[in-house]
Amino acid sequence: MRFALLFVAVMIGNIFGCGRQDEITRYSIEVPLGPSDVKLAVADRVPNAESSATPTRMLAAIFPQGEKTWFFKLNGPDEAVAKQEDLFNALIESVRFTDELPQPSWDLPEGWQQQGASGMRFATIEIEDGDQMLEVTVIPLQTMGEIDEYVLSNVNRWRDQLGLAPVAAIKAGDNDDASTSVRQFKGTDSTLVTLVNLVGRGKGSDVLSAGFDMARHPPIAGQPPVAPAGPPDKNPTFTYTTPDGWSVTGASGMRQAAFEVIDGKQKVEITVISLSQSGGERLANVNRWRNQIQLTDTTAQQLAQDLQKIPMGSVTGDYVELVGPADASPRQAILGVLTDVADSTWFFKLMGDAELAERERERFEVFVQSVTFPLNQEGADNE
Repeated sequence: MRFALLFVAVMIGNIFGCGRQDEITRYSIEVPLGPSDVKLAVADRVPNAESSATPTRMLAAIFPQGEKTWFFKLNGPDEAVAKQEDLFNALIESVRFTDELPQPSWDLPEGWQQQGASGMRFATIEIEDGDQMLEVTVIPLQTMGEIDEYVLSNVNRWRDQLGLAPVAAIKAGDNDDASTSVRQFKGTDSTLVTLVNLVGRGKGSDVLSAGFDMARHPPIAGQPPVAPAGPPDKNPTFTYTTPDGWSVTGASGMRQAAFEVIDGKQKVEITVISLSQSGGERLANVNRWRNQIQLTDTTAQQLAQDLQKIPMGSVTGDYVELVGPADASPRQAILGVLTDVADSTWFFKLMGDAELAERERERFEVFVQSVTFPLNQEGADNE
């Protein structure tokens, strides 16, 4: 009997203790990628429990491709990775997608060795640097929600892994805190690429990293699905009344709830997202919304005049209405409400065809005013 128990214990240890730990094994709940000055509003960060005394550098690139987004990443000791930066950039600039193949191809830098698929990895590229081996991993994941929010959540997740403090907003190409560089460019096939260069003192690993929850990510081919901790309606964080005519598309990724309205060729989408208050700065988020519908940035003074107050149970929301330029095709609009509850900021957003958005404005306002936050009403949020 003891032998049987010991054998089982050894087998369990072998199953869970061995083998390569693949990239991006946990995922956070939810730029359109816009011009080079698009702002990335960065979400919450949980302090990294495991930090390294040696500076770590991460080079990464994000390629949105419809339902899939491709991630290229190289991380390791700062000095070693910095020596490979030019070659990594050359690799990224050579990446191309074609209609014939639903996957990327690229030009491999001299001396780099490409390995085949493994687990979640589409490919692993090995780089020998003296007595150590570096790796570039290539991983496709299903695109979750709006692409701009999906990209920024991953940028923020990487910052957390390197022990970097969150920022309320950054501009692509800026280097405000000397820890990061983000730039965007069009690849060989006009794909808009986000290229990231981060330096910190975390390990840069996705293993059990804050902000990546596989329970909220769709099952990936070849990987067993991960069961969520419990049914989502067991302890609801908010309640609401769905207006007539709105079709429920369901919560996914960062979205706590989502709906759509379709009238012929016109469509609007309504989403509800919750982030830490560190990502809820009003001006940065409203300017991000403005960029999405081809409007220029506004100022803090003008925004103070444009924001309206809207009641939401025991809290009050900040409400803004944005309509794209008259000559835009298609002309779009955004109705957005931001409200702070405890340590979170909630985003209620209607976006789509400007004419249909105007027709749905009253229903959107009624929907927002129907929202209640049970925890807040019970006073737990004020402790």
